[in-house]
Amino acid sequence: MKENPSRENKDEIDELLKQYENLKTGRSHKFLDEEAFEKIVEFYDEKEDLQKALEAAELGSEQYPFSSSLLIKKADILLSLRRYHDALKILEQAELFDGGDINLFILKTDVLLALDRQDKAVELLEKALSSFDGEERIELYLNWPMFMMITRNLIRFLTVSSSYLNRSLITRKHFIKSVSGPILLDEMRKVSGYINIL
Repeated sequence: MKENPSRENKDEIDELLKQYENLKTGRSHKFLDEEAFEKIVEFYDEKEDLQKALEAAELGSEQYPFSSSLLIKKADILLSLRRYHDALKILEQAELFDGGDINLFILKTDVLLALDRQDKAVELLEKALSSFDGEERIELYLNWPMFMMITRNLIRFLTVSSSYLNRSLITRKHFIKSVSGPILLDEMRKVSGYINIL
C-alpha cells in the first residue's frame, strides 16, 4: 500500500532540512541541488520564518549564483521584510539570467509600488503585457487590482487637490497621463467612468 502523499512530502522536507543544517554546520551532507534549496526557502517562508528563509535563499544563491529562481525567491523574502531597495537590486540581477520569468515582472512591480514609483510600475506592467500571452498574461492581469488601488488613491488625491490643479497650468487629464501611463488611464476610464475628472 502506498504512503500518504503529504507524509511523503513531510519526510522529504525533513530530510532536506537535515541535510541543509549539516551543510550550514560543515558536517557531512548529501548534495543539495537548486530545487532542494527552493523547497527549503518555501518551507521557511510558509512557516513565516522569514529570516531563515532569507538565510536559505542566500546560501542557495551562493551555491547556485546563476539561478534566477533562487534570486527571485530571495527578492520575494526581502520584499516581505520591507527591504525594498535590496529586493530591487536582486531582481535586477535575476533579470540578467532570465528576463522572461513572469514572477520577476510581478515582484518587480510590487517592489516599485512599495517604493512609491508607480510610473515605473505601470511602465513595467505595460512591457510585461506586451511580452506575455496566454496563462502568463492572465496572471499579470490578476496583479491588476494593485493598479486599481493606485488608481483609486490617485483619484482621491486629484479630488482633494482639485482646487490646486484648477489653479495650475496643467489640466487634470494631463496630470493623470503623466503619472499613470496610457494603460492605467484607459483602465481608469473603464472602471471610473462616472468620475468627471477625465
